[in-house]
Amino acid sequence: MFFSGLLFVIITGLINIGIIAMDDYFDVVAKIIPAQEVSFSGILDARGLHSPLPALILAVFSKLALKFGLLEPIAQLRFVLVVIGFVSFLIHSLLGLTVFKKSIRESDVFLFFVGFHFLAPLFFTRAMVETLSAPCVSLSVLFVWKSIQNKTRTSLFLSAVFALCAFQLRYQTFAIVPGILLTLILHKKFKETYFYLLSLGLGLVLSGLFEKLLTGEFFGIARPYFEYNLQHSSGHGVTPFYTFILLFLGMALFPFWADAIGAPYALGFFYSSITIGAVIVTLMSGWMRNYPHHGRAVVVGALGWGVAIVVAGTTDSLYVVIGSLIIAGAFDQVSALFRGFIWNQSILK
Repeated sequence: MFFSGLLFVIITGLINIGIIAMDDYFDVVAKIIPAQEVSFSGILDARGLHSPLPALILAVFSKLALKFGLLEPIAQLRFVLVVIGFVSFLIHSLLGLTVFKKSIRESDVFLFFVGFHFLAPLFFTRAMVETLSAPCVSLSVLFVWKSIQNKTRTSLFLSAVFALCAFQLRYQTFAIVPGILLTLILHKKFKETYFYLLSLGLGLVLSGLFEKLLTGEFFGIARPYFEYNLQHSSGHGVTPFYTFILLFLGMALFPFWADAIGAPYALGFFYSSITIGAVIVTLMSGWMRNYPHHGRAVVVGALGWGVAIVVAGTTDSLYVVIGSLIIAGAFDQVSALFRGFIWNQSILK
């Protein structure tokens, strides 16, 4: 199962031809290839509102690809995707083996579906930039789980460290923090909650100093980013960034819910169910070419996603939750594909 999951990751990086996305991912990709023309100082100067850290890390790998003799930009990009996917999968494998060390079968199921989860970019045509922050998010959750199991504050401190690492790589990942705090409170770990908040506070100060080192200002990257989102989110037709906390809160609690119902093997299903639904829709998407009502399809997809998520959140049945998440992923992919059609039609030839 381990090698099957690993194979999924490598195949995704090698054969996906839709890896340049339509939004800020394109901006990151443009900064790291062709490696022959990339400079780290140039990435810092062209950072805009986004943290330059992901692009700096990815540029290291694209430069490494050049050292290995890969001259074509697309080959360099595929090399980057394979490397970061491989590293992320190994870290998630370590997580699975740690949590499910008492059951080889459960760890095999977890590894297989975590590998399948990484197939998402193959069908979503999105760059795998999230792969940088995903291990930090998972390790943060893992160490919270270990602190509850072993009652050690060292694990709690490490959880805060990895949460802050994820924050530096992708600000939205900080949405896991409310889920972690809620978990500690539900377990009546009040002293641990204070310790975790203190660790986060200290870490945020260090993060601000790190950004000052890069930009000359304390939180010189994060502060403009959040200010812009607060002032302009509605102008782009989207909700403010802080509403993402509600979207990610449930996913942050997946490991704890799997443990609470005595079905740790289900964790792999939780994380891969949405992808499975998306894959099914993509494989059966031929009809979309002749469907003229693109806006209607986007609305139906969004409504279907919402209803499926509500069903998943109001039941204790493992099978109903997994089925609802698969259906949610299917509707979300319908919406995503038709949004792509609308966007592509708006581009002048």
